[in-house]
Amino acid sequence: MYNVSYIAIDRNFIGKKIKKRVRLKLHPNKIKLKTMENKTVLVIEIVEDEPSVKSVLADKLHKEGFSVIEATNGKEGLDLALQKHPDLILLDIKMPVMGGIEMLKLLRSDSWGKQVPVMVLSNLNDVNVIADAMDRSTFEYFVKADIKLQDVIEKIKQRLNVS
Repeated sequence: MYNVSYIAIDRNFIGKKIKKRVRLKLHPNKIKLKTMENKTVLVIEIVEDEPSVKSVLADKLHKEGFSVIEATNGKEGLDLALQKHPDLILLDIKMPVMGGIEMLKLLRSDSWGKQVPVMVLSNLNDVNVIADAMDRSTFEYFVKADIKLQDVIEKIKQRLNVS
């Protein structure tokens, strides 16, 4: 039993006020958080093996009001994405265990995974790699050395219709 004054779960309960003791079964992939301003907190998954890059991205996304989940390779990223269903995935290409292209291929074979927006951030500037990623329905491919962090944030906000 939980004594709650406000909780947002799935679409059936968003915005409902609960003023009595209730028994709730919480399913992590169906929870959408609400802020005090009553806005949905969007979840971004960062799949990146470089700790410093991941840390900078996560810090900036948190400051911009996003919730962040993190993975260090494609296998972890795929498992986490299929379990948590983030609103958008930031994906590196060259990683240990499973690379970004392989993760993207497996992600797109899932019914939910076909729809999730994926933005690639990589150090690879190879035309064939870029073409392969874009063929797998990524909406953006950035070479890390050529892009400013604020430009990445703006593209994310644009894609998720956040002002």
